Amino acid sequence: MPTNVLRVNTNNWIVTGAGDPEGRERAPVGSIYLREDGAAGTSLYVKESGGVGYIGWKAMAIPAGGQAPVAHAASHGSGGADPITGPLTLSTPYPQIRLNAAIPMVQWQEIAAPVDRKKWRLFVSGEYFRFDCLNDAENAVTVTILTVARDGAITVNGILTAPAGLGTTPLNASQLLGGTVPDARLPANLAKKDAFNTFTQTQEFLDQVTFRSAYPMFNFVETDAPADAKNWQFVVNGQWFQINALNDAWSPVATPVQFNRSGSLWVANEIHERGRGTAMGDWIDEAFNAGRYGFTCAAAETSYMQVGGTVYQNINITNATIPSAGVLGIYTSFTATRNTMASAFVAVAGGYQPSAIFAIAGTNVLHLKQTSGLNYPAGFMTCHFTIPISIN
Repeated sequence: MPTNVLRVNTNNWIVTGAGDPEGRERAPVGSIYLREDGAAGTSLYVKESGGVGYIGWKAMAIPAGGQAPVAHAASHGSGGADPITGPLTLSTPYPQIRLNAAIPMVQWQEIAAPVDRKKWRLFVSGEYFRFDCLNDAENAVTVTILTVARDGAITVNGILTAPAGLGTTPLNASQLLGGTVPDARLPANLAKKDAFNTFTQTQEFLDQVTFRSAYPMFNFVETDAPADAKNWQFVVNGQWFQINALNDAWSPVATPVQFNRSGSLWVANEIHERGRGTAMGDWIDEAFNAGRYGFTCAAAETSYMQVGGTVYQNINITNATIPSAGVLGIYTSFTATRNTMASAFVAVAGGYQPSAIFAIAGTNVLHLKQTSGLNYPAGFMTCHFTIPISIN
């Protein structure tokens, strides 16, 4: 046995010498070589192959201030190992650590951390690469923090943040199966909930739209209208649905239209029918024409108002003389198509009559009769009545 060899047992030697042992020093696999003239990374060699021969030596790098890992499969049971208390450096062109087990894993322990917040674990299970945190008893304390599948899908249990942004990293929305995305990650042209949004293109809603508040409203701005005449507003206030006109300061200046819940409609000004220049509800005065009356009439005030297919003929007659026949004929400006009822009163010599009947006597002739259908008795009459006439 050479003098530079210490035989530990049959299969393990400790060899010393100068220079690289490869091809120069003979030893069995599992032996070590201490190089007297070695430097960092070339002071310790291990015989890894080549049987009891001269080749198969590999240099082992021992980092400054640390120690080389030495496996002891038997010291802590199958697969056990001594802890590494210093830095571990792999100085090869393709450094690697291979973990071969049913559930290969690496664990970290932050010694100065609080109780049950020291340990972390990286492991492979069920074809997923997982990362989680453990308590001091080495039980997982949360759902796995990070999971990576073999197809590249990544699941993050918490919030994914990137202070410097994700750059060109794709973030396909179809891969977001749950959770939320911070507003900062959303594009500027995406409408946001509980935020002021401006739409510059036409929007189409295929279902109902609900405005819900103590004072729900919908505003319109006619951009090319004059100052203080641009803004309109639909609003519900005090169980009234209102259409308001507003100035440029969004203060109401008028409420042109409003409805109540019973269906009543209030219009602040006029209602116009199609094809008629006069507003609905406006009375049009007519000049007095004694020839329109089939009785002696010294004076009369007449006017009319049309609403849809009905003309309301308003007549005030003072001291008309009822002829002996008792027929009160009135010639109208409109063609009557049905019998109509007077809506006011008739005062005649025989007493007060609350209402009267107008019977059609001709194309434009109405006869005023009592509600019983009889003519009024001869005498004098003062009357004020409105005749609703259905016209063609």
